[in-house]
Amino acid sequence: MHRLQKMMNTEVKMQLRVEVDILQRAMKRKLNLFGHVCLMKGARLIKRVIFCIVEGTNRRGRHS
Repeated sequence: MHRLQKMMNTEVKMQLRVEVDILQRAMKRKLNLFGHVCLMKGARLIKRVIFCIVEGTNRRGRHS
C-alpha cells in the first residue's frame, strides 16, 4: 500500500496490533485519578478544585 493512500483507523490498529485506543487509555487514567481524589481528605486543594468548593461570598451587583 502506498503511504498516501487512505486507510481506516481499524486497519491501522490491526496492522500495529493495538488493542486499546489512546482515548480509552486517557479516559481510564482520568477516572483513576478521580477515584484517588475522591478518597482524599476535604482540605486538599485538588479536591476543592475538582468539586468546585468555593469559600467566601461574592458581592452582588456590578463591580468596578
